Amino acid sequence: STAVLSGFTIQNGSGTNNNLPPTSDQKGGGILCNNSNPHFSNLIITNNISESLNTGGGIYLNQADITIEYSIISNNQALSEGGGIFIYNSTLTINNSEIINNTADWGGGFYGHLATEINVNNSIISNNNASTNGGGISISNNYGGNSYPTFFNTQISSNESSNKGGGIYAINISPILTKVTLVNNVSGVGGGLHCDIAHPNVNNTIMWGNAPEQIYFNEGDPSSVTITYSDIESGDAGIETNDNGTVSWGDGNINADPLFCNADSSDFTLYDNSPCVSTGEN
Repeated sequence: STAVLSGFTIQNGSGTNNNLPPTSDQKGGGILCNNSNPHFSNLIITNNISESLNTGGGIYLNQADITIEYSIISNNQALSEGGGIFIYNSTLTINNSEIINNTADWGGGFYGHLATEINVNNSIISNNNASTNGGGISISNNYGGNSYPTFFNTQISSNESSNKGGGIYAINISPILTKVTLVNNVSGVGGGLHCDIAHPNVNNTIMWGNAPEQIYFNEGDPSSVTITYSDIESGDAGIETNDNGTVSWGDGNINADPLFCNADSSDFTLYDNSPCVSTGEN
């Protein structure tokens, strides 16, 4: 059976010392799940820290299959990877939740490595910070297996990293973005989406206000991106390929101010006269 944890606030935790991957150190400031399949609902996981070069400030997952819904994961810190959530060799589904104001070295909002499956739906990943890569999200699959993390009807906004991938840092992976609002993320390179041997598919998505680029291809082995029915600031000129990959610029793409209701207050709903309203592919 599946354990259900619902209606709690988990705060001010400091993690557990153990030998779970990737290193022998402290993990899971708020929650640690190892070889388990819990269901989390209506939780607030806040102000937890995984100290001393450790992982999973809010939640640490190893060989787990977990669903998180209607929850807030905020103001957690990991000095290494995964300020909000660290995912290792696990399956994660996030529905109708917020991952906000978390910090880490890699993956301020969450860090996923060798994740079997990641699905994020109807959620907000915002105002997270990474001192190196992946302000909002860092996802990787370094051993070359097929992995297709999906993001649906999700806002990834105002995240920041000092080096690569303000919104998303993707390594050797093929993320699928559908009806995503990827806006106002900042990094050294790849403000919106940084691709390192990555092959994202972008559909019905807005990429706007990310700096310095909307999408950036790392040097080394090539990346690629397929884009359809999306609003990309500066069009294909907003994509820096470094002559290291291909851009498949499909049908229905535009480069037009999306007319957010109040972007300065992080309200990224669209005015009725937005060029993005009723123009995507169903």
